[in-house]
Amino acid sequence: MIEPVASIVKRSARGTRAPESVPQLLRSASVLQGGVFLGSRAANGLLAILQVFLVTRAVGPAEGGRFFLLWTAAWLLSVVVKFGADGILPRAVAEARLAGAETVSIGRVIGTGLLVGAGALPIVMALLGIPLSPLEVGLTVGLAGSWAANGVVAALLKAYGRADLSGVVANVIWPTGGAVAPLVVIVAGGDWVTIAWLTLLAAVLSLIAAGAVAARGLGSRPLRDLIGGSSREVPVERDEVGAALLTTLYEVVIWLPLLIGGLLDVAPAAAAGLFAASRVAGVFSWGYQAVLTVLVPRIAEALARRDAGAAARVLRNGALAGVVVTWPICLVGILLADPLLGVIDASYDEWSGVLVLLILARAVDAATGPLGEALLVGRRTWVDAAFVTVGVVLGAATAEALYEPPDPIAIGIGAAGGFVVINLLRLGYVGWLLRGGETRLAWRPGFGVWRSSPFPGAAALCVGLLLAVISASAVPDGSGGVLVASASAGLTALGLLLVAVWLFGVRDALTSPVPVVGFVLVCVFALRPAALVVDPGQATTGLVALGFTWGDLTSTVGIGVLGFGVFGAAFLVVWGLWPPREARAVRRPVESRIARATLGALAVGSVLWGALFLRNGGFDALADDPASLHLGQFSGGYGVFGYMLCLAAALLALWAWLRRATPLLGRVLALAAVVSLAAAFMLQTRGPLIASIAAAAVIMLLERSISPRRILALALVGVLLALGFAYMRTVREHAQVRPLGEAIEATADTHPVAVLGADFAEVENFVALKRLVPDGLPWLSGRSLANVPAAFVPRQLWADKPLPVDFALSRAVSGPERRAGTPFTLAGELYWNYGIAGVLVGMTLLGALGAAGWRALRSRGYGGATVAAAATVGYSYLILTRPLGPMLLTTVMALVAVVIVALPAGLLRSGSSASETP
Repeated sequence: MIEPVASIVKRSARGTRAPESVPQLLRSASVLQGGVFLGSRAANGLLAILQVFLVTRAVGPAEGGRFFLLWTAAWLLSVVVKFGADGILPRAVAEARLAGAETVSIGRVIGTGLLVGAGALPIVMALLGIPLSPLEVGLTVGLAGSWAANGVVAALLKAYGRADLSGVVANVIWPTGGAVAPLVVIVAGGDWVTIAWLTLLAAVLSLIAAGAVAARGLGSRPLRDLIGGSSREVPVERDEVGAALLTTLYEVVIWLPLLIGGLLDVAPAAAAGLFAASRVAGVFSWGYQAVLTVLVPRIAEALARRDAGAAARVLRNGALAGVVVTWPICLVGILLADPLLGVIDASYDEWSGVLVLLILARAVDAATGPLGEALLVGRRTWVDAAFVTVGVVLGAATAEALYEPPDPIAIGIGAAGGFVVINLLRLGYVGWLLRGGETRLAWRPGFGVWRSSPFPGAAALCVGLLLAVISASAVPDGSGGVLVASASAGLTALGLLLVAVWLFGVRDALTSPVPVVGFVLVCVFALRPAALVVDPGQATTGLVALGFTWGDLTSTVGIGVLGFGVFGAAFLVVWGLWPPREARAVRRPVESRIARATLGALAVGSVLWGALFLRNGGFDALADDPASLHLGQFSGGYGVFGYMLCLAAALLALWAWLRRATPLLGRVLALAAVVSLAAAFMLQTRGPLIASIAAAAVIMLLERSISPRRILALALVGVLLALGFAYMRTVREHAQVRPLGEAIEATADTHPVAVLGADFAEVENFVALKRLVPDGLPWLSGRSLANVPAAFVPRQLWADKPLPVDFALSRAVSGPERRAGTPFTLAGELYWNYGIAGVLVGMTLLGALGAAGWRALRSRGYGGATVAAAATVGYSYLILTRPLGPMLLTTVMALVAVVIVALPAGLLRSGSSASETP
């Protein structure tokens, strides 16, 4: 069955060209495969509509909406798990043919997809409002896994030129079970959960059938070598990651109406109507999708040869063919929009306007669809990902700004507008690309492009700061102003990172505090305000009690973005003024000396933090009131320092193990990690542990080569840890007023978005501060800054030492009995002291000082300095989001702990006795 592939390779070597006109295209042998695929799409559309109809009849619109949300989550996760296989396989097969290989393997791609899918699972379910219970998680995982495997098989068939069989697998075999499952419930009874279980069973059977079809059409070897074997291995590099991101974004665009509805918190019955409109609109993409499926191998072949003329002909003819087979059907659909939805359920009539707009968007997509495929298979995935992101963001923002419940037309306007924007951007870019001929086709965008010019980063930074000025001063009314301010935070973060890459390179940029500044901007000043727009009920109780307007939130976000923007800019300027210093050669460490120093630090540190744990109630407090273990640490600096000794030992052991991966150092590292995690759990203190995990990521990036896969793996670990820490914090808060078991149950019942977002509620505390100062709370006029040295005096020596400044706000909002502070970021503290001028001047000075201190550590080449610089990066998040004095003390304690452990280990000088020649 591989023989046809060899013949195609020979024809490619002879310079076979694509048909030069639509008539030639229609007369070619491919028309048969295109016809079969089109028929399969028709069957898919009928099965999809049948599924919506039967589910609605079986359990009603409200229960049906719950199933459709689960179905949407499984669909999106299946795309994540495939990790761009739809785009990777066609170009991988085309490039393998040119190299003389017969089969390809995407085992690494799928493995990466599974890891990313595991991290994306709770996020997708939270966004769609699906409970994170074992039932929903199990159903979603099963459906997503089966769906992904079926899609990979279909993509393999398409890549080898079997569009007909690809259509049968993806469009007929897969959806048949989903359409039959609700019929069983209609006959035998059940609810939406029964439909979900039957659909999962049918999905597994469909996957078996898909494998049989693929083996029949291609032979067993391409299918067998797909995951491994003696085939051409597809690496997971920058463009493969881009393909995964892009294909996921494609699905976001397809289901954009339903996602916008979820963001606007529409009722389940309305979600069912949106689902129905989206599925019916998909019918009108059958024609041009059939054309694209046939043309994808030809587009990939032309771009792999860098033949701009052939690529232009294929794209032009594909667009004309797509218009011919799609536009007449779209016209009929627009005229019959009401009855098309009314057939499914009479209550769906109100969504006919949305359906008309979605059909119009499909008509535009028919004319420009080949352009997206060209970017996908032509290694321009990151470019198209940027285009799709712009379209999705603009569409969602437009829908939010225009939405007037219960009228749904704004959702259709936003979704259709996003389609149009994406395709206009593609049209301009692909035209520019092809006009440049082989030179531009050979060019590969990447980080090197960002390093070659400061303009992308500078432009993003300037636009972000300009929008922040508008938000802080003009204060646009309504929730749309909050979205503008959130956009300013995202652009400022992107600009700072790109400028850092341009100035210092990828490695230094990613291992500096600049990404931490960007993280604060994105999570605290972009995502959290946007989440409040979607669901104002997530706001903290103190802010709700004070009462706030969208204008309050907008101006606060603008001030915060300006503060962190000038902080990052000052950091980059001073960093750039520092003279470059050649790194010293560091010899491999002597493992025995490092092991003894690390084990000693773990022993001493465990005694200290264990004493604090027992003083604050020990295991009884852990079971009944875990919050007291965290809140009762005043006058317990010895225990916190012991905790930091353990963390420092773990970081130094990691550095030594990365330098010399011996079994002894591996065991020491594992022990240090376990002890550090135990200390964090016993003391119920997450901050130093999170900072140390960030420092560990910095050390790994400094000591290992940087690759997209490594960065992706670290990001995934970060997401999973963030989820775990968020739930840990929520349990601790609930346990203040109820037993631990009930606290865990209450946390499980809390909306996932509320759990995740509460970790970034500093912006809401900043809003409360702005509302209270100066009428409810007087200006500090520098008092909190003057008290910074006092933070370094032990409370045993100064019993009346002032509490951190965030306690004053928490007690002003929640009463004098409040046992915890409410942090409002470093910009908020400067605002409380000297207003907006204090934010701008203070953040600039602190950014410059921070750069000088961090760079002084970073310029040293020995292990202790490397770990100290990495710890500074990790703890910078606490400095930027918590009161300045206590967090400076915490950071200094962490650095002292590093020195104490590094000194006996011999890691404070590059030429010490703790080194040996490699």
